[in-house]
Amino acid sequence: MARSPMLPRACVLDAAWVEGRGWVLLKANAAWGAGLNGCDTAEAARCIAEATRA
Repeated sequence: MARSPMLPRACVLDAAWVEGRGWVLLKANAAWGAGLNGCDTAEAARCIAEATRA
């Protein structure tokens, strides 16, 4: 999913581990609207800058 050409250039994918099933995609968000939730802040800032580039 993360490598899908249908995703916007800069977006955030929320994933979760489901016992007995594995990783699942919960939702996709615009980068500027996502919380940091333990992410590398420098990488998050790069993603937001890319998302807001014209």
